[in-house]
Formats: sequence, structure tokens, C-alpha cells
Amino acid sequence: MNTTQSLTQMENLKLTGMAASYRSQLELPVNQQLEGHELLAHLLQAEQLHRTNERMESLLKSARLRYNITAQQIDCSTDRNLTKASWASLLEGNYIKAGENLLITGATGCGYVKFRIM
Repeated sequence: MNTTQSLTQMENLKLTGMAASYRSQLELPVNQQLEGHELLAHLLQAEQLHRTNERMESLLKSARLRYNITAQQIDCSTDRNLTKASWASLLEGNYIKAGENLLITGATGCGYVKFRIM
């Protein structure tokens, strides 16, 4: 089976992440291309990453979030009783590991809330 048939078969099987990764491997010079087990592991990892990203995009789209921001864009201020260190701790889930409660106060939908770990 040649590379064109392999790519077509991957696309027919809906292995789009694997096909894209294989296509990028074929574009590399021959001495830089992966071989055998390394290529297979790379292709499987690329497909898994592609599916994870597709699932995340689907979940974010269905969530219909009002604001499209990342955790790093959250306003950490004294008005909100939120420091960068405590926000990092919240993101890591340290309050869960320590058995602490998290109190979130503020008007619903205002986009401005206060956080307090108790």
C-alpha cells in the first residue's frame, strides 16, 4: 500500500489527526522521518490529541459561555479578595486536597464575584 492509499484510508476511517500527522511526516526530509514503532507511536499520539481537542471544542461550544477567556485573564484584585497566588491554588485544586470549602459571592451574571477559601 502506498502513502496516498494510506492517507485516504485514514481519512475514510475518520482518523484525521493521524492523517495530518502522517502528512507532515511525509513532508520532512527522509533522514528526519520517524520509522517503525516511533512513527506508529507518534501517529497514535497525534490522533489522541486531535480527538481530545475536538471534544474540548465541542464541550466549550455547547457550554455557550458568555466570555471566551482563559484562567490567566481572570482579574486578581484586592476588591475580589483574590491574589494571583490564591488563584493559582484554586486552579490546582489545593482547597479540595486540604478539605477546605470555597465560598463564591456576588450577583448572578454580573461577572464580578469574590472568592474566599474557608
